Amino acid sequence: MSSVSKIFLVVFVILLLAQQSSADNGNRDRWFGKDKFQHFTVSAFYSGGIAIVANRHFGMEKDSSIILGVGVTISLGGAKEIYDRSRPGETSSIKDFIWDIGGVAAGGLLAALII
Repeated sequence: MSSVSKIFLVVFVILLLAQQSSADNGNRDRWFGKDKFQHFTVSAFYSGGIAIVANRHFGMEKDSSIILGVGVTISLGGAKEIYDRSRPGETSSIKDFIWDIGGVAAGGLLAALII
């Protein structure tokens, strides 16, 4: 199975799990909403952007640049959730982090198709 296929499979599984859990209407932190869309799109932008820049401007090989983009972006998403947990009034959410991972996978997939 190619790297692109693995990334696509991860995105599919994450979205499927999110869909199955979307019935959580009593909780303030829902699976779907503006905040989750922002987590997904920002993560996709960073992941894909870092990979493309690393490949085109720093001469990294395709796989290495995608791994760099994915790794840096997952680290940033995790760090933000840890930071949010330490601040009063902020909400740290595993749901946010799952959407970050979905965005990272989508950005990595898009970068793999572009590079």
